[in-house]
Amino acid sequence: VGKAMTVAGAATTAMGVKAVKGFGDFQSSLNQAAVIAGGTSKNIGELADVANHMGAVLPISAQDAADAMVEMARNGASLDDIKKQFPAIAEASTAAGSNLQATAGVVQQAMNIWSNSLKSPQQAAAILVQTANASNASIEDMQQALATIGSTAKMAGMDMGTTAEAIGLLTNRGFSAAQALSLIHISEP
Repeated sequence: VGKAMTVAGAATTAMGVKAVKGFGDFQSSLNQAAVIAGGTSKNIGELADVANHMGAVLPISAQDAADAMVEMARNGASLDDIKKQFPAIAEASTAAGSNLQATAGVVQQAMNIWSNSLKSPQQAAAILVQTANASNASIEDMQQALATIGSTAKMAGMDMGTTAEAIGLLTNRGFSAAQALSLIHISEP
């Protein structure tokens, strides 16, 4: 009985340590997102509420949500942007079966590039999901492609939908996203 209790106690302690470490990682990510986005430690609670809510309604972890918020902040999102845009990003990531951090990064990049022609982050996320689900280009593929060609495409008069569609159509023809970029570059004015 003594050995069994010792083993059970050790297992319970290990689970407790892991939970405390996980909570610390979550808090650390939220703190990092808040600071990068220009906030203070008092904003951590606001971001935690959003992360926990999305973790409750979607099959994502609160930690993944916090890490995606850091990615958004690194790509220029303000605290208000994160709180407002993150739910649409999490839904898009789930709908496309893509990595949450990658989705957060590419939606934020798209908002930075095409913000005046996009009505909302939901529209940017919808374009990505539609393209990913109708083509061989995943959201992760489009992240690199849009980061590379997005500004040039905008200057050439192409909106996000047209740019993503071109990448998707070319990947459906057997080209990789990187090859699609080179073809799109060739056809620029």
